[in-house]
Amino acid sequence: MGVPLRKLSELQKWEGPDPAYWVQHGYAVVNPDPRGVGKSSGNIYHFGSQEGRDGADVVDWIGQRSWCSGKVALTGNSYLTISQWFIAAERPKHLAAISPWEGFTDLYREGMVLGGVLSKPGLNFNLQLLQVNAGEQSWENAAVMAVKHQLFGAYHDDKRAKVENITVPTLKSDKWLRVHDTWEWPDYYEESNVADLHRFFDRFLKDIDNDWETTSRFRAKILDTSCPLAKNGTNFKSTAFPPPETKPLKLFLDGSSGTLVPTCPMSHQLEYKASSEEIVLTYTFTSDTVLCGPIQLFLAVSVLGAHDSDIFINCEKILKGGDTGTQLIVPFEQFYQSSLVRLGHRLGLAADAGALFYKGPKGQVRLSRRIQEPDHQVPGLPTYRMDEYHPLDEKEIVQIQAPLTPIGMRFSKGEKFKIRLGGIDKSIYPPVDQATLTVENVEDININGTVSLHTGLGGNLESYLILPHVLSSDFDASG
Repeated sequence: MGVPLRKLSELQKWEGPDPAYWVQHGYAVVNPDPRGVGKSSGNIYHFGSQEGRDGADVVDWIGQRSWCSGKVALTGNSYLTISQWFIAAERPKHLAAISPWEGFTDLYREGMVLGGVLSKPGLNFNLQLLQVNAGEQSWENAAVMAVKHQLFGAYHDDKRAKVENITVPTLKSDKWLRVHDTWEWPDYYEESNVADLHRFFDRFLKDIDNDWETTSRFRAKILDTSCPLAKNGTNFKSTAFPPPETKPLKLFLDGSSGTLVPTCPMSHQLEYKASSEEIVLTYTFTSDTVLCGPIQLFLAVSVLGAHDSDIFINCEKILKGGDTGTQLIVPFEQFYQSSLVRLGHRLGLAADAGALFYKGPKGQVRLSRRIQEPDHQVPGLPTYRMDEYHPLDEKEIVQIQAPLTPIGMRFSKGEKFKIRLGGIDKSIYPPVDQATLTVENVEDININGTVSLHTGLGGNLESYLILPHVLSSDFDASG
């Protein structure tokens, strides 16, 4: 999607490197089928340590071939990214570097049950990806396992890559992290990014001294969703993530005015029916502002008529004219192509087209699974235990930290940051060609409850938001 055929030789495998480029530069490309896929024997596993061990065996087999220097690297997108984490965690002898482009490290917490929420759209998408795996034997149904075994245990822990065991140089990790402004597929095959990957591999597979180590530790594209076209992001570079050049912009949720304010407001309570309603709050920027990094969101909530609830959070930019900023993330080459997609989306002619657009950060959390791992915390990116439930008593007020995807956005003076809190899962996933299966027996816990958002309580029951404000003097606006 979004990759012009002229950029490819059609020798490449799906989401993998193009041999027509790499072979002419002295690299060999190997595309093995995982266990159970294609003509490979056995059953198909959905990630996990088994696939990691299989991949490690392949790496060391390649490293011993007469045509190999003894140094092997892994690269690829999506599935080929996720599998890299598991393989590298096994520490194969001949593995010299990995380049995981975009993909999670924990199937349960990050892929199936994000924020503790059993999201039916998300589960269906994962199941349909499994369905289209082609093999001659059986395949592991991890989506159904997520529903049948909802508490985190040994099965789910096996689907968590032990990234703490990885010792090889890793592109797009915390050491050399790059955040892009399009879908992963066009980004992976973009000429400048292929050249970047080439430099990385030359350094660690061929020992070429090309000053790779001076590459910025964190590179990002800052989006301005007032422009609807793809690839309009501007560059931001830093020495680390989260960027040390930011200062926290703390805003309190003010239920009485429906706004975000810099000082703690008077006590107030807002309610919404979890099955159908939401709460909206906004903040108006008084000067041009760039936000980049994790968002911290703390909510004081209670539930009436139920003991649990799923909360879905969506953040957006509101333009000066009142419209919502929406940016296409697929860089179509022809203007008429992007125009037709935007028109169809605006008219509601294709619901799936929403997956092609970006509005802002989002997140979700199940109240009963709010307890966090004490030793695995990054500001704005909480990790939940998931191995036990903590239902709420009637009208019990608790403070939760809701996970949100990080932000990299520009706001002009007079534009607004809008946050929506509600019980409606608005997730949109791309359609999976020829897939028909759906996950059954997923309980909707938002049918009966009414959720109250409490603001102005102070202390450990305060509702507030911390945005990562980039100091203007440190922002590199060069494109």
